[in-house]
Amino acid sequence: MDKFENRQVQQQVQSTNQMLTPQDVSHLIKIAVGALENWRMAGKGPKFIRLGGGARGHIRYREQDVEDWMFENAKTSKE
Repeated sequence: MDKFENRQVQQQVQSTNQMLTPQDVSHLIKIAVGALENWRMAGKGPKFIRLGGGARGHIRYREQDVEDWMFENAKTSKE
């Protein structure tokens, strides 16, 4: 793999590991931040990470996890 291809692969990996706030995800998928919170409490929705300790930690989502969740839940018109 030449340097150019290697750089492209690194950029792709970095972009898929982008960390998003609940506000970012809310904007991305067009739902309320409160819905994301409800989904977290119910064990639904995209995977998330709690930074810091305890229940008051900062919530972040990996961009790739959000995209994976959206496509896992995609339905066709026949379903």
